[in-house]
Amino acid sequence: PAEAGTYETLRPTTVYEEPSNSGRAVAQIGRGTEVTVIRSVGEWLEVRSKHGKPPGYIRSDDARLLSRAN
Repeated sequence: PAEAGTYETLRPTTVYEEPSNSGRAVAQIGRGTEVTVIRSVGEWLEVRSKHGKPPGYIRSDDARLLSRAN
């Protein structure tokens, strides 16, 4: 499982409402965007917005770990 912490997107990425490609897309984020990951769900990372948007999920292979949560 992926670690909680700060991640950076490797490519333009869709944020989904649930951890599934068939879930509703709630946002698009660009390459190089830093996201806060709380936990992983299978091949998905649960992300929290720093801008007050609802939480969502991105594919774990679309991001890389920058720093672990304390």
